[in-house]
Amino acid sequence: MKGTNTAQLNQVAGVTSVRIEPAGCGPRTITGTGTAGSTAPVIYPVIYLNGADNVTIDGLNANGNSLTISNTTISAVPNTCTIAFQNDATNNTITNCSVLGSSTSAVGTAGGNIWFGALATVTGNDNNTISNCNIGPAGGNLPSKAIYFSGTSNALANDNIVINNNNIYDFFSPAVSSSGIDLTTFGVSNLTITNKRFYQTLTRTQTTESFIHV
Repeated sequence: MKGTNTAQLNQVAGVTSVRIEPAGCGPRTITGTGTAGSTAPVIYPVIYLNGADNVTIDGLNANGNSLTISNTTISAVPNTCTIAFQNDATNNTITNCSVLGSSTSAVGTAGGNIWFGALATVTGNDNNTISNCNIGPAGGNLPSKAIYFSGTSNALANDNIVINNNNIYDFFSPAVSSSGIDLTTFGVSNLTITNKRFYQTLTRTQTTESFIHV
């Protein structure tokens, strides 16, 4: 499936959970080529968990890891991302997927393949899991950040996030600092990062005094 619009999942009264997985026996790709992100709260991910709770996106079917979610937009504009968690999106799981992107925003700027955001109303984006995923570039266009955390301190922080058993690769920009997982100094608590693999598939060359962070 290819399009220019965001799949926005909002919290709906009476709906207790949603499960999304590929049908059939072949691989499936959800690709977005929409407008780059802009000043919050307007953002343009491929999948926007906008206060949605208890959503599971599982790419595993009979042929293995076969769901790709990709944003091919190349942009340094803040908030450009592939999957966004905002407005108290809680108890969600992204697993067994390839999450690809080409956001080129610098470290410390909102955006990346997966973005846990700072828009919170009561609790923050809590109890979310990213597991068994391949997180890397959309085609040959490398993202500067794979996962980015922003947030609000104290009660509205993004709490109890689990990042487990993911391949995080080919995050790089020659002109700005890049990061596999970019954490702000506040707004995240009880973050668990386990069984991670950070790597580059080719030699990278910086053209400025920037850094590659993991």
